[in-house]
This record gives sequence, structure tokens and C-alpha cells, in this order.
Amino acid sequence: MPKAKMLRYPVISATGEPDAFKRCMSGSERGGWKRTRKGNALAAYSTQWIAELLQHGLLTGSFVPEQTQRELRELTRYRTAIVRERADEVNRLQKVLEGATIKLASGATDIMGVSGRAMLEGLIAGTTESAVLADLARGRMPKQGR
Repeated sequence: MPKAKMLRYPVISATGEPDAFKRCMSGSERGGWKRTRKGNALAAYSTQWIAELLQHGLLTGSFVPEQTQRELRELTRYRTAIVRERADEVNRLQKVLEGATIKLASGATDIMGVSGRAMLEGLIAGTTESAVLADLARGRMPKQGR
């Protein structure tokens, strides 16, 4: 299914002006015509059947948003992917720290926050004393850690 979605976006984008020609995007679930055949005959048979349904007006077209809305949707999907990747990296960092018996997440709610980053920089600099690392905390965190 993702392949079909990936293929139809460039086709819609390449049509140019919205009134250049009438386009109708529809799938097998829309017209209620899901048919099955064996072998290569399925593709040819399906296209003929779709063409007949379209000629008789039995297919309802899918909603195709305007170009600006499509671009905004694409940016939103891209932002979601980046946020997900960042969360994966933070989880990976937390897992590495816990593997090294460094329980930074038990004191800091967000290990990538200001206090968490300061403590990570202290660890990178070679500080191993917990009191010195606790002094790097900012805000309410020092009250929780002591």
C-alpha cells in the first residue's frame, strides 16, 4: 500500500494546473468492485473493469487537496519523521548510559534538557563524582537529587 501512495503523489503534482484535465483517483474499496483472478490477467482485467465503471459514473473520486495543502502535509510528515528520529536517538543514548550503569534518567526527567546536557558534558569531561555532577543541575532538580 505505501508504494501506491508514493506513486500517485508525483503524478498529481505533475498535472500542473488543476483544471488541465479531469482526474479521478479511486481504489478498489471505493467502487465495491474488488475482483480476483489468477496470473497476469488480473491487471488487464482490472483496468478494463475500472474504465467501464468510470465511464458509467460509478466511481467516486478521492479527495485531492490543493498544492499548498499538499506541501503543508508533506512538511508535517517530514517534521514528524524528524521528531521520531530524535526520540530514537535520545532513547539510544539513555540505553547506552544505563548499560554503563549511569542512571541519569532517574534524577533528570529529560536527559536532553539543560541539566541533563550539562551532566553529560561533565561526564564527557571526565567528572566521575556524583556531587560535582549534581551541582551542574539547574532549576528544581538540585532539590530532588539531594
